[in-house]
Amino acid sequence: MSAIKRCCTIVLAVLCSSCGKEDLNYNPSDWVKIYMPQAINNPSSHPLVMRDTAQSIVYGAAYAGTGYPETDIAITFKAEPEKVATFNEQHNTNYQPLPSGSYAFQPNTLIPAGKSTTDPLYLLVQTAGVLEPLTDYLLPISITQIANNLAVNPNLQTTYFLIRGEYERFDRSEWTVVDFSTQNGAEGSTNERVENAIDGDVNTFWHSQYTGARPGPPHFFTFDMKKLQNVHGVSFSARRNAANGQFKLVRIELSQDGQNWQLAGSFELANALENTVYLENNMEGQYIRIWIDEAYGNITCSLAELNVF
Repeated sequence: MSAIKRCCTIVLAVLCSSCGKEDLNYNPSDWVKIYMPQAINNPSSHPLVMRDTAQSIVYGAAYAGTGYPETDIAITFKAEPEKVATFNEQHNTNYQPLPSGSYAFQPNTLIPAGKSTTDPLYLLVQTAGVLEPLTDYLLPISITQIANNLAVNPNLQTTYFLIRGEYERFDRSEWTVVDFSTQNGAEGSTNERVENAIDGDVNTFWHSQYTGARPGPPHFFTFDMKKLQNVHGVSFSARRNAANGQFKLVRIELSQDGQNWQLAGSFELANALENTVYLENNMEGQYIRIWIDEAYGNITCSLAELNVF
């Protein structure tokens, strides 16, 4: 036998002799971990709208291990608002604890035998009358008890639900165009006309005139919202297939009768596809007029969608 073969034989014998029976005493349950899938992307962000009815957020628990559980696994969840301060300190944030009267959730559930997850559970959150609009709240929900002495993954034991109440956009289906300073749509064509800004399609757009003449700012257009609305802000969605002509300086006016107008606010927008502005004070109006005093990179300008909330 060659020297190399003799060495290999000796090494193999030593390795085999070191393998005691205790090393083969493998218990699959040692590898099982219970966790919250929603905790993978902490904080789990959920923008909600300010409305009277409760809104739901899905949560649950999952089984990580070999195969599937042979028996039901009972699991208990608990809200732990006291963890918000620690989260803020660790992440340099300033989230507010979600108020105790604003939510409800199901604390007890189970992972059924033969399955790897619980059925979907629902965190119900009330926004209107409870939460301050445009404020970021945090609600930590943790797995606190598991049946059968199974372990929990400590890194995925708690989901930090980040909740923000935002204003709901108004329904524009009945809106009509009142007047405008310019549009480029030719006679009989719907392309580049003012009504495209409220048609719900970001692939259509309004464009100021550039055929035959190129009038510069200020431009304006006016819509009848068909009923008195309590306006908090406006969002602008830019044309998708052109980089110039996006709004830069805008004014927003509101009227209750279409004759007497009040300035709701003046704003400088970013050169971006989406811009949202909030009025310093909410204001009532049925008619809204948008003035464009300056655009980026051009004297002409365009808009894909206008939303009001």
